[in-house]
Amino acid sequence: MELKNLVVSVLAAQVYKGKLSQAAGQYPEGTDVAVKVQHPGIWRKVCLDFYVMGKISRFLEGLPYLNLEYLSLTDTVEQFRDVMLPQMDLTLEAKNLRRFNQDFSNDDQVHFPHPLNELTTTRILTETFVNGTPIIEYTKAPPKFRKDLAYLGLKTVLNQLFRYVS
Repeated sequence: MELKNLVVSVLAAQVYKGKLSQAAGQYPEGTDVAVKVQHPGIWRKVCLDFYVMGKISRFLEGLPYLNLEYLSLTDTVEQFRDVMLPQMDLTLEAKNLRRFNQDFSNDDQVHFPHPLNELTTTRILTETFVNGTPIIEYTKAPPKFRKDLAYLGLKTVLNQLFRYVS
């Protein structure tokens, strides 16, 4: 698979655009794909960050004159950790993409990439490449178009939250 750097950096991964050098599942050779690769060692770094944040929050809550217990800093750090750590597994992101594609299969205005299961691991997500326009470009669009786009975004999020919740 050829990879060309898209220079899209996220918290824990780098995304590349490529083409399949051979067929994968239902996708033929030459299919455009996006490949998200987790940074080496990021799991250890994130765990260390949560360890340090936990220690600091317990220390601050233990200081008698600050009265920070009511903020529940330690609980907040633990809840954030419990939400973030599973997201480090890119097979979970692939599972969510499959679900979104299923849920929105009858909506011709909303498109999600399709994960390629045989090329996805906990540290690498390979998915079909979906061409699109960066959202920032729509700031120059006419107000009616921006309003319609905002409505579509709101409708999509509300459907995810209330209609397709399992």
